[in-house]
Amino acid sequence: MNATTPTTDDHPTPPYSRDYSSSSTLSLSSSALESVTIERRGEYAAVLLVYPKGDSHALPGYISIYLQIMDPRGTSSMKWDFFASYRLTVVNLTEDSKSIHRDSRHIFSTKKKSHRWCDFTPSAAILDAKSGFLVSDDCCVVITADILILNEIVV
Repeated sequence: MNATTPTTDDHPTPPYSRDYSSSSTLSLSSSALESVTIERRGEYAAVLLVYPKGDSHALPGYISIYLQIMDPRGTSSMKWDFFASYRLTVVNLTEDSKSIHRDSRHIFSTKKKSHRWCDFTPSAAILDAKSGFLVSDDCCVVITADILILNEIVV
């Protein structure tokens, strides 16, 4: 499993929004996978949890993907929540227009740290060697996460 570090733009973002972007190459031969933790300068950390055969809520033959947020500041005694807009993408390596995107907005918090797509996409479409999703025909795919924090509250 390989991952790139988060990217940031050269221009500053407003104080109420923060941008995270990362991609991971994940092998789909396991029952459950976890990406490398994405962290931005001591703030929130994000992890993609991928279930190539679907989680317990998925339709048969679908890939499930979770976005999980953690507070790396170690403030377990503090309560936090933030409203985020995010996009998860399974990247088509041969034709970008065929990449599979799911967009959502969600309130993440100390109590609700993850948001899931049980039926992200049918696994057959991804695992077809001619589809353009597989990296070197070895059952690996590239999944990206773009996260924009719109509002944050720490108590």
